[in-house]
Amino acid sequence: MKAYRFVHLFFFLIFMMLTNLSAQTDQTSVLDTIVKKSGVTVIGKVEGKTKFEVLLRVPGMKDLQRVNNSVIKEIRYGNGTIEVVEAKTGQMSKEQIQGKQKSKDWTSILVANEGSDLSGYTEKGEIEVRYDATRINMSNSELERNAIVLLRKRAATMGGSVIKVTGKNIVREYGSFPFITMKAMVYSVD
Repeated sequence: MKAYRFVHLFFFLIFMMLTNLSAQTDQTSVLDTIVKKSGVTVIGKVEGKTKFEVLLRVPGMKDLQRVNNSVIKEIRYGNGTIEVVEAKTGQMSKEQIQGKQKSKDWTSILVANEGSDLSGYTEKGEIEVRYDATRINMSNSELERNAIVLLRKRAATMGGSVIKVTGKNIVREYGSFPFITMKAMVYSVD
């Protein structure tokens, strides 16, 4: 009788190990691949996407990895679909800007790239904002994103339609919350 129980226990353990191994191989087959413009691939599970970046969980790493959209060529999902990623910044035509300018909402304010040609736009003036972090370990990209929101809000009150960042300064002092000061020129279409 003891031998019978031992054989059942043995086969049960073998079954459980094979089931666990099967589940692990299924998990690796559904991993996503991010192909960067440089040709480098990053394998992991896409946990989230924003307008500016993709959040990726890489096997064996505890924290989520942030990959900026401007360096991503495409995302190959584990289910076989491929998404071509385009950065959300860049040059827009005057017609697109004029269409966005009709509403004075701060979300309609565009952020121009460093190399954007803004000839033909009217310069409204320079603005400066300061954003104080809400936690001590806030990343530089989070500080910049929040400062750009403040710049866009201030530009909306001035009647602007485009901002171009001209300077930024991030300060991280020991034992203090970091902060950023950022300057930008405001432009409008007249």
